[in-house]
Amino acid sequence: MNLRTLISVAKGDTAADLLLKNARIVNTFTGEIEQADVAIYDGRIAGVGDYSKAEETIDLQGRCLAPGLINGHTHLESSMLHPARYAQAVVPRGTVAAVSDLHELANVCGLDGIRFVMNWARRLPLDMIFMAPSCVPATHLETSGAQVGFEDIRKLLAYQNVVGLGEMMNYPGVVAGDEGVLKRIRAAKGRVIDGHAPG
Repeated sequence: MNLRTLISVAKGDTAADLLLKNARIVNTFTGEIEQADVAIYDGRIAGVGDYSKAEETIDLQGRCLAPGLINGHTHLESSMLHPARYAQAVVPRGTVAAVSDLHELANVCGLDGIRFVMNWARRLPLDMIFMAPSCVPATHLETSGAQVGFEDIRKLLAYQNVVGLGEMMNYPGVVAGDEGVLKRIRAAKGRVIDGHAPG
């Protein structure tokens, strides 16, 4: 994407790739519905306002436009759906991205299960972002079938679509300063680290 051209499109000096005319835009900040055009360049919204220059124009004739939902925390496997069926269920309802902590799947299938979902995620009309499961199993009392250790977490954190460490369910280990737990948290330094609190 050329930033200079994007700015020029935003100013109305350069033609947008696509212009959505006569839209009623749902403003999620103010709760109002505003009449405007949307100029799109290189797959990005360059501007919302009064535009006329475009390679392609679609007249929405007053139909509503609303921003897509980014589901900031989900466990995709809790839907009991294959990743493709999950996308089929949520995309038509406005979900454009989901951040998933696959710890339940990892409890059963380990890294193979996580890779299965990640491989499918590349083919979906939905942006899937992942958190590295921090507690597989959640405690030493579980016999879940698989384990994700410190080295596995480091490997997962190296993936481009893994943005941080998933829910640290072993909060007693955090409070007690358990070295194995702290090592996992340190591995995600500078990344998103999800907490998990009782009650």
